Amino acid sequence: MKRIVRLTETDLVRLVKKVIEEQDLGGYKEGPGDPQIKDFEHYNKIVKPKLLAAGFKDKYDKGLEQYGKSNSMVFGDHSTGINVLLHMSRTGPSSYIVWVGNNKEKTFPLGGGNDSKMVADKVVNYALSLKR
Repeated sequence: MKRIVRLTETDLVRLVKKVIEEQDLGGYKEGPGDPQIKDFEHYNKIVKPKLLAAGFKDKYDKGLEQYGKSNSMVFGDHSTGINVLLHMSRTGPSSYIVWVGNNKEKTFPLGGGNDSKMVADKVVNYALSLKR
């Protein structure tokens, strides 16, 4: 079914800006005031660039979808390397999860009074310490 929609120039500009903003945030945006957006910005602006510079790969793994909306980075491969996952839960608080291979993971919760920037820095430092 085709539809013709008429937009004013203002509506079109607003729509284009929203699309660009969502691309900058990694494509996830629930709506205005969504607390996950703030966390996701820290992933894109702190965790991802620092880990990429340290040799981590931005790698999608379908098996990690069980954690909800997520982004993952890995040094090596998922089964034996250092994994960093931003777990974006729709039912509970979001968190970063870091683990090596099949070893026990360490969780860094977001929200609940935790400063997202500080948590993101802790995640990076912890992941880099495992690399040494």
